[in-house]
Amino acid sequence: MRDQQMIDDAQAQAALATPLGVANPLNTQPNGCIGAGDAGFFCKYVVEYLTEAGFSLEQLNRGGYTIKSTLDRNVLDRMKASLDAEVPPQQPNVANVMSVVEPGNQKHRVLGMASSRTFGLDAEELETSYGLPYEPVNLGAGSVYKIFTSATALEKGMGINYQLTVPPSGYASPIYVDGAGRPLPVRNSNENMPERMSLTDALAQSPNTAFIKLEEFTGVPPVVDMAVRLGMRSLATTPFVDPGTGRPTDRSIAEVTKAQNLASFTLGVSPTSVLELANVGSTLASAGVWCPPSPIESITDVNGNPVPVTEAPCEQAVEPGLANALFNALSKDDLPGGTAARAAGEAGWNRPMAGKTGTTQQHKSAAFVGFVPQMAGAVITFDNSRAPRPLCDGAGSPFACRSGNIFGGKTPAETWFGAMKPLVDPLPVVPLPPVEQRYLEGGEEARVPDVIGDPENEAREELEEAGWAVSVREVDNAADRGTVVGQSPNGSALPGETVLLSISSGEAPPAPDAPGDDDDDDDDDDGDGD
Repeated sequence: MRDQQMIDDAQAQAALATPLGVANPLNTQPNGCIGAGDAGFFCKYVVEYLTEAGFSLEQLNRGGYTIKSTLDRNVLDRMKASLDAEVPPQQPNVANVMSVVEPGNQKHRVLGMASSRTFGLDAEELETSYGLPYEPVNLGAGSVYKIFTSATALEKGMGINYQLTVPPSGYASPIYVDGAGRPLPVRNSNENMPERMSLTDALAQSPNTAFIKLEEFTGVPPVVDMAVRLGMRSLATTPFVDPGTGRPTDRSIAEVTKAQNLASFTLGVSPTSVLELANVGSTLASAGVWCPPSPIESITDVNGNPVPVTEAPCEQAVEPGLANALFNALSKDDLPGGTAARAAGEAGWNRPMAGKTGTTQQHKSAAFVGFVPQMAGAVITFDNSRAPRPLCDGAGSPFACRSGNIFGGKTPAETWFGAMKPLVDPLPVVPLPPVEQRYLEGGEEARVPDVIGDPENEAREELEEAGWAVSVREVDNAADRGTVVGQSPNGSALPGETVLLSISSGEAPPAPDAPGDDDDDDDDDDGDGD
């Protein structure tokens, strides 16, 4: 200004001597999502959600918009407290992530998402700006994916009271094979499972062999499609990574899983977004209505006018009756015998809910999804290092170890109950939705005629006319020779299942030796009670 003779020397010197009034940088807030604190992951999701909807970063930064999000600060605070209590932010190699979605028939609002990892750019302080609570976790979610196999079976005619076959550990399934087509043994974490149990009990106790057996009847492709329909949309858009080269292919995870008939899908080996998993719970709690997990409540421009946001439309993913039935079928995980019962008990959980735990094979990750009618949430705990190792759950927090022991019922379920109980305590207790008879006992296509008491020939004819394959075995029984004295399954079965008839030999089985008989060579005489 002096050079342009707009002011004289005295005015120039006076101006130079005056402080500029620049704020102390120590009192400023960082720009963008880095300045959002614990809401940083949510902030980043908002930005990505809007750019995918057609907004540019220039518009978001300089457009003068007022963006009202769906974030509930109370939800975020409770989540963050529970996440950090189970896995401290400075715990090396381990990340604990959670997202919560509100069910609804018109919109699924994302109420919060967070991680035990601090949102930031200082890697030496174990901070990260990667979208941990919404980007797919490569290590998978384990048995949580049994939800999708169950939903597919229900759609094909099964009911939640159907008695699943539970093969023993070591079961060699014709569809669970290695790359050379050789059967791989399927094992259960509990070796003492009953031979049959209802679908509801199976979801609570989670026998792997039962769900691989169930997948033989549903087929793998329909289960993958069901997962995508219920909310795992990234499976259909994320490129499949070739395990041989480590490079992405030109086909999606869903496409390759279906093409290769990968039966391991029901055991949850696929990359999983914890936000999408929470939204699956929201879909089931919304009577089968899927909506995109939206972080946007409203947007207005500089003049206060509403700005439309392009979002995927809601859709009826499955019939309401199916969703309500599955809600009920998942309602025993927090009860005695369920895999999350201990975590629920420790938290003092006391209201109806649906839940499912999951653990990957090498214990490198574990998961839990749970929901009540008003809120759905999911948690995944995993090794987020570049070379993931199994996780041991103990000494106050999971840690990387040589042979893992983490399960979905441990840190993930404990995190979920720790966050959700204080959130739902003020809310009214809502009972589980009613179950239609069709989804309780199965549809007509799944009904098996009861032929117990009929002669073998008549029983076989009746079953075969109804479309069922039949096999028989002879058993000692006092009923007339050739009479059907038992059948399995009875009541309902899956399409293609064989009905096994037990046919009487006409001779009663020999009476067991009375206690203390001299000819009993198998008495335990050493007093150890084995």
